[in-house]
Amino acid sequence: MLAKKRAAAAVALRAQKAVVALNAKCDDFCRKVLLKAHDDVASGLKFLRENDVVHGGVKTTNILLASE
Repeated sequence: MLAKKRAAAAVALRAQKAVVALNAKCDDFCRKVLLKAHDDVASGLKFLRENDVVHGGVKTTNILLASE
């Protein structure tokens, strides 16, 4: 269980660092979209972890962004 928590924390930290790097290049609208995407990905990872689903690898190329 501790290993799962550490892995989840590492993924969250990498995501946060990516957001900080991209945030420096964005205007206000871009920031809102970026933060929404970040929250959605974090929520999805939390759901997977709570349901004992192992993801194959979270990276930007595996995240689909689409307009609603």
